[in-house]
Amino acid sequence: MKKLILVALTITILQGCRKEEPIVNIPPTISGQTFTSAEDIGDAEVIGTVVAEDKDTKDVLSFSIDTDTSGLFEISSGGELSLKTGSSLDFETATSHSLIVSVSDGKDKASATITVTVTDVNEAPSTSDQQFTAAEDIDDATAIGTVAATDMDAGATISFSIEEDPSELFEIESSTGILSLAAGKSLDFETEESHTLSVQVSDGTLNSTSSVEITVEDINEAPSIADQSFTVGENSSTIGTIEAEDPDAASTLTYTIITNDGNLFEINSSTGVLATATGQTLNFENKTSHSLTIQVTDGEFTKTAAISITVTDENDAPVVANQSFSASEDIDDVAVIGTVISSDEDAGSTLTYSISVNDNNLFEIDSNTGELSLVANKYMNFENKETHNIEVSVSDGTATTKGTITIDVTNVIDVNVITLNSSLPGPNGMAIDANDNIYVSSSNSIKKINLSGVVEATYDGFSTPAGIAIDASGNLYITNVGDHTVVKLDASGNITTLAGVAGTNGFTDGAAATALFKWPIAIALGTSNDLYILDAGNHAVRRLDMTTNMVTTIAGNGTSGYVDGIGAAARFHNPQDIIADGNGNYYIADLNHTIRKLNASTGEVTTIAGNGTQGTEDGNGTAARFFQPLSVEIDAAGNLIVGDTFNHTMRKIDSSGNVSTLAGSPGVSGDVDGQGDYIRFRNPAKARVASDGSIYICDLANAKLKKMEIK
Repeated sequence: MKKLILVALTITILQGCRKEEPIVNIPPTISGQTFTSAEDIGDAEVIGTVVAEDKDTKDVLSFSIDTDTSGLFEISSGGELSLKTGSSLDFETATSHSLIVSVSDGKDKASATITVTVTDVNEAPSTSDQQFTAAEDIDDATAIGTVAATDMDAGATISFSIEEDPSELFEIESSTGILSLAAGKSLDFETEESHTLSVQVSDGTLNSTSSVEITVEDINEAPSIADQSFTVGENSSTIGTIEAEDPDAASTLTYTIITNDGNLFEINSSTGVLATATGQTLNFENKTSHSLTIQVTDGEFTKTAAISITVTDENDAPVVANQSFSASEDIDDVAVIGTVISSDEDAGSTLTYSISVNDNNLFEIDSNTGELSLVANKYMNFENKETHNIEVSVSDGTATTKGTITIDVTNVIDVNVITLNSSLPGPNGMAIDANDNIYVSSSNSIKKINLSGVVEATYDGFSTPAGIAIDASGNLYITNVGDHTVVKLDASGNITTLAGVAGTNGFTDGAAATALFKWPIAIALGTSNDLYILDAGNHAVRRLDMTTNMVTTIAGNGTSGYVDGIGAAARFHNPQDIIADGNGNYYIADLNHTIRKLNASTGEVTTIAGNGTQGTEDGNGTAARFFQPLSVEIDAAGNLIVGDTFNHTMRKIDSSGNVSTLAGSPGVSGDVDGQGDYIRFRNPAKARVASDGSIYICDLANAKLKKMEIK
C-alpha cells in the first residue's frame, strides 16, 4: 500500500511538472444536400437551410456561396438559402440547379454541393389583343383569322371560347382558335365597320382573356360609263372630258383608250380629259369623224364606252418644221443658202415668208419663195460663229406658224505660207526640238534655225545628211545618205558614228559597227532607247537598239515592191520619211505613191492612203492618189501632214482616212507665198510641226524654208 501511494504521488508530481498542451481547432464539416422548390417561389421565401457540423461546440459557423453558375441564389450567414432579389425559377428553363456552398468556423472552411430541384407549377396560358380584317362578303365557311395564344407548360392543351360578342355574329373553334362567322351570319360594312369580341383562352385550370377587333372591308362596286359624243373644230387640241361614275365614294377612276383612231388621241388617266396626242392634229380635209373605245377602271372592275368625235372645218395654219442648212463661210450675198419648206392643208392658200428673229441682221428671205440668203454686203465667218439660228414666220393671211432655221457654217481652211529662209541648198531633212529650234539638213551640214528663219549655228562634217531625230537631251540623230551611216550630234557639237561602215553600202544586220545600210534617208526615235531608220536603197525599215548596239530589220527584205504584210513579207520602194506617234506606230512616206503604217510590236505594214498609183485626187484611204511623197508628219490633232513632193502640194490625212489638199495646186510648181491654192511649192520635201501648230516646210527645189499656218 505504501508503494502504491508512492507511485501515485510520483505520477502526480510528474504531471505537475509537464508544459500545458495547445488547443487544436477542429474544422467544420458539411455534406451535399438537396432541396426542392416550386418554380413560383418568391425571392423572400427560404428554399431551405443548409446544415453543417463542428466538433468545437463554441465555434460560430458562417455560410457563403462559392459557385452559382445560374446567378440566381443567395445564402444567409446562418445557412438559409433563397433567391436573389428579382430572381425567379423556371421549370421549363432548368429543372435543377447546383451550387457549391462553403461553411467557415472563422478559421477553417469546408464546402459541399447543394442541389435545388425545381418542381413545375401550372402557368396560365397567354394571349394578347389582336386585330383581323374581313371583307364584308366573307361567308360563314371562311376563316376570319386564328386567335394566337401560348402556354409555357409543356403538353398543356388550351381551348378557346367567345366570352363577349355584342353583335352575336361570330364563333370560334375551341381547339384551334379559328375565328369565323356563325352559321348563316354575314358582315355589312355600311351597318358596322368593326366588331370587338372578348375571347377567353383556358388550359383547364387557368385562363386569360384578350380583346379581338375585326375590321370590315368595304366591297368595291364597278364604275359606270355611257357612250358619249363630242364635236370639235379641226384645230382644237382638247376634245372634252369623259364622264364616268363610281358608287364607291373613295374610289379612284383611271381612264385609258382601248381603241384609238390612227393614234390621234390621248386621255389624261386621272381626269378623263380627252385630247389630241402630242404632235398630232385633227384634219377636216383628211377625216371628218373619229370613233374611240374608252375604258374606265377603279382598279378592280372595268367598263368601256364608245366615243364619237365629229370634226368641223377650220382654217389650217401653215406648217413649217425646224430646218437646218449648211453653208460655206465664203458664200456671197447672191447665193441661196437654202429654201425654207412649208405646207398648208387648205387648198389654194398663198404662203408668205418673213424673218421674225434674225441673227445680227445677217439674213433675208424671199417672201414668195422662202429662199434664204445673206443680206447685201454681209458675210459669215466660221471663226467668229459656227452656227446661226433664226426664226422664220410663214403666214396664209390668217394664221401664222414659226419655225427655227439653223445655218451651220462650214469652215474654209485658211492656209497661209510665208518664206523664212531663202538660202538652204538641198534642204532634205528637218526636226524641231522642244524649244522650237529648227534643224535642217542642207548640203553637207546641219543648220540650226530659229522660228524667224535666222540661221543660228551650222554643224559641218556630214556626208549628204538627210533624216534628223532629236531626243529629250537635245542630241541629234542623223542619217548620212552619202556614206551610208547613222551618226549622233551631241549638244556640244561632237559627231559620233552609231551604225554603219562609212563609205560601204550593203544590207547586213548585226553589231552596229559592222551593220551595212544603203542610203539611209530618214530616222525616228523609238520608245525603248532605239532608232527606226528608213534604209531607202534596201527598201527596208531598220532598228538600231542603242542599249545593245545591234541593228535588226523590222520590215522589208531588200527588194523593191508594194506589198502590205508582216516583217520581211512587206515591200517598200525607196521609203523616204518616217514619223512616230508615240504609241508604237510609225508612219512612212513611200515612193510607191502611198503613206504606210508600221506597227513596231507586230512588224505589220499596212497602207493608210494611196494605192500605188500616181495621181492627185483627194478621197478616203486608198481612193486618194499621191505622186512620190517625201514627207509625213503628225500634228497636234493626230492628222498626218504629207508633203506630196512631185504634186507640189501639202496634203492632210485625218483620223478617218480622208485625204484633202491644204496648199498648192496639184501638178503646178512654183515659188509663191500666199493663201490656199494660190500657194506654189517646188517639191516640198520635209515638213515638221512646231509647238504652236505651225508647219515648217523644206521646199527642196526652191532651196527654201517656209512656214505654213492653218486657221
